[in-house]
Amino acid sequence: MKLDVARAQESTLFMGKPWNDSGIESTRMGIDALRTGLSNVFCAHIRSEFPAFNEQTRKILQLKKSRLANLGPARSTVKDQWTYLRSIVKAYQLPKYRLLSDDFSPSNNTEDGSTSLHRRLAYNKKKLLRDQLVGSGASYQFQTPYPGKDLVSDMAASTTGDNRHKNIYTWINTRYQETKFCGIPGIVPYPLIERLFEEQTFNWTTLTKIFLDSVENVFVTAFQHCINKASSNKQVTFALETLVAF
Repeated sequence: MKLDVARAQESTLFMGKPWNDSGIESTRMGIDALRTGLSNVFCAHIRSEFPAFNEQTRKILQLKKSRLANLGPARSTVKDQWTYLRSIVKAYQLPKYRLLSDDFSPSNNTEDGSTSLHRRLAYNKKKLLRDQLVGSGASYQFQTPYPGKDLVSDMAASTTGDNRHKNIYTWINTRYQETKFCGIPGIVPYPLIERLFEEQTFNWTTLTKIFLDSVENVFVTAFQHCINKASSNKQVTFALETLVAF
């Protein structure tokens, strides 16, 4: 159907009953009236929502500009990329030098209240290595030597069997009896020395592993502190952390 024929039929429809006596103004009937009415509704909606939309758009634009600024200067060429990485290395130096003497963490994890790198390393060395070796490093507690006859030693030297773990003397005697061979009396077999040392220092493996993990954690924390100070770009920071396998 052609447009002029449709318009004629529309005019005839609204001029007849029941539309001509419905009380509705003729200017509000038909396609043209509908087009004008919808246009007015849309314009009113745009006028009411535009200020909020405009403010939201400004905030998004500001956020994008801020993120773009955090990416640093343009790095479209290899030379630009090297220049940018050198700037991060240069910016890395200041926090690196400061953490050697100053606190770099908001939380104090040491008894003296310091978190500087060398103090934390010294603290971990004392608490996680030296003190632990003194308290738990030996499988059997050492006996304090003193002048005079050592009755405990004499008694343990002749004790084996079920009581061999009673003290260090009993343990040594038991191992000596197990490795004793024909030889010059009073000579301690060399394999016995090795065996005693291995058993007495059995806990060293676990203690040193804990200590080395703590040292690694100190250096990782220091590195993360410095790299976060040197670069505000989270993607670059993550890539550098991944590169050094932290």
